[in-house]
Amino acid sequence: MFIGGDDGLMPGAIDYVNDIVTRTGVKAVSGRWSHYIWPNFPDEELRGSIKVCGFGHNTHLKGGVELRTPETWLRKTLKFETQYIYELANLYYGFVHRSIIDKSVKDGIYFRSITPDAYAAFATTLNLDSYAFSYRPFCICGASGRSNGASAFHEKSKADESQKFSAENTLPIHKNIVYCPSLEVIISEAFSQFSDAFPEKCTGLRIDYELMLKNALASTNDKTREEVLRAVELMATRHNIPPLPHHLPQKVGLLSKIKKMIPHLNALMSGRKRYIGIKKSTDIHVNDISEASTILGLFIEINSEVKFETVQTQFLNRLQSYFSRVGK
Repeated sequence: MFIGGDDGLMPGAIDYVNDIVTRTGVKAVSGRWSHYIWPNFPDEELRGSIKVCGFGHNTHLKGGVELRTPETWLRKTLKFETQYIYELANLYYGFVHRSIIDKSVKDGIYFRSITPDAYAAFATTLNLDSYAFSYRPFCICGASGRSNGASAFHEKSKADESQKFSAENTLPIHKNIVYCPSLEVIISEAFSQFSDAFPEKCTGLRIDYELMLKNALASTNDKTREEVLRAVELMATRHNIPPLPHHLPQKVGLLSKIKKMIPHLNALMSGRKRYIGIKKSTDIHVNDISEASTILGLFIEINSEVKFETVQTQFLNRLQSYFSRVGK
């Protein structure tokens, strides 16, 4: 497992995952994440936010473990029907058997892309017959002032960290890609790098570049739009794709978002009254990932129907105790 310096594990995570492996025999376990926004995050409105699940790529309130067929989720990911690579098995925020990791090592090299989490998702999933996906989170994705992803994509974050990350990169960008802050482009670059190194593992899978460019344009925000637009124009020329309009019709982006939201609606209907987080955890003196982990563990137990004492249950317990004594 790889996690960042601002990330963490849920209470009991190791035992929980070990139980999944023991029961299923899989060699990789991934799943939904909990989220914690550190107090130094650039967007003041989000600082201190804790969510055990919520809208976005961490949606389902239900528990349970699903055994997944890799090909199904690889195709969905390469058609940009999922949130980034979050539905795949992965070394990042997931557990993977060493034998699976070794299958993607060639000439002593594992990582071959500038984006290690996306690359590791393909390098892991493409070597599996099945993997377990947990709807109960066992990892905490932390976002802080030092987070590379937030630096690149979040509109209120400075680009310092992402620029530093790019400057320190020593890996060549794939020849078919013009790198830019777009999840669709990142997916395509990482898959292309793995496919070149291990073509025999990627039979029947490919990137639809026109689809990728359309989705990349539809997913921009004010911070990323100009850079993504320039990259899209260059890639369209490189792949002989007719020029795309600078601003795709609103329905293109809307339809894509609706399609990705459909699975989340079931979670909304089944868990609309459940507690999933705290808006400002600093109000209860939570200031780091360790403290956030304790609170997130509490939310998991509340939603898994662990018995917490209420005024009503306390009264009924005392009443039961009283009558049992009177009966004697």
